[in-house]
Amino acid sequence: MQAVILAGGRGSRLAAGCPKPLAPIGGRPVLWHVVRLLNAQGIDDVLVALGHHAAEIVRALAPAAGMAGTVVCDAAALGLAGRLRLVDTGTEADTAGRLARLRPHLGAAAFLLAWCDGLADLDLAALLAHHRRCRRLVTVAAVHPPSRFGHLVLDGDRAVGFREKPRLDDQWINGGFFVVEPGVLSWIAGEAASWERDVLVRLAAADQLAAYRHEGFWQCLDTVRDQEELEAVWRRGAAPWLRRPAMAE
Repeated sequence: MQAVILAGGRGSRLAAGCPKPLAPIGGRPVLWHVVRLLNAQGIDDVLVALGHHAAEIVRALAPAAGMAGTVVCDAAALGLAGRLRLVDTGTEADTAGRLARLRPHLGAAAFLLAWCDGLADLDLAALLAHHRRCRRLVTVAAVHPPSRFGHLVLDGDRAVGFREKPRLDDQWINGGFFVVEPGVLSWIAGEAASWERDVLVRLAAADQLAAYRHEGFWQCLDTVRDQEELEAVWRRGAAPWLRRPAMAE
């Protein structure tokens, strides 16, 4: 199975002034961790769509290469498996537009699509099986969002409990992992098309978007605080995103 990682957005610079795909977790870029997550579950043909900060990402992952359209990384030297290609999709394309520009590199089978800034112990085999059962063009991994604030438990005018930023188990959000049928590329109007604001909205309206509910670990990397939390998980030796789920064995 092929996988596509979108890493071309303008994004924000986090700690150490680096672009988000290169934000370090345990001394490795978060983009490396996403590829390693895929490798751990048998996906070893990975395309990374670059745009903004392309030169920096190429220097980090393929320092001996120049930016000439498509760069093939030495995956083994990076501690990764299989084939890892960096494809320059330009700085003008939006998320769906970048995906459309990868059409020449994609095969005829369903592929995995992932963001470059989210880590999870998601069972990709279970996600794919769910996608096949649902028979939709796209399946999204739905996850519970963390709360932005701590929660107080009140009894009258007494605060009887406190939970620091608990997970909101009654809500679901886009977890940044999808199974995509090649036919969805025809839904992308042009390079300015957004995957989230355009394609997913139209797929949902046409009953072509399925959801797989992931109840396990998930953490995005949007802020320095997120980066610090992921670093703390790594330092504890946990890193659930690098463990192969039992169902996938």
